[in-house]
Amino acid sequence: MLQQRLAAARRISNHLRNAEEAVDDAIINLSTLLAALPAERRAVNLPPVLGHDAVAKATQALALSGELRSAPIEAHEALHNAQRQAGLAAFAVGPSTEPPELKTGPETLSEAAERAA
Repeated sequence: MLQQRLAAARRISNHLRNAEEAVDDAIINLSTLLAALPAERRAVNLPPVLGHDAVAKATQALALSGELRSAPIEAHEALHNAQRQAGLAAFAVGPSTEPPELKTGPETLSEAAERAA
C-alpha cells in the first residue's frame, strides 16, 4: 500500500510541476506578446491608437496570469499537508517537497551565497 501511495504522490507531483511550468510559460508568452505589439506597430510606422484594444486585452491577460500563478503555489502547500496526512511526510516525491523560503526584503549577495551553501 505504501508503494502505491508513493507512486500516486509522484504522479501528482509531476502534474503539479507541469501546471506550474505551464503558468510560467503563459506569463512568458503574454509578456513577449505585450512587448511586441507596440514595438511592431512602431516598426511599421502605424499610429498609437491602432491596436490599442489588443494591447489593453493583452495587458489584462498578463495581469490575470499573474493572479493565476498564486493558485498552483497554494495547491503545492495544500498537497504537502495532504502528503503528511497520508503518512508520506518522510518521503520526497518530487523535485522538492518544500517550497523555497520566500523573503520579503532585498537579499544581499552574502545572504544569497550563505543560503546556497
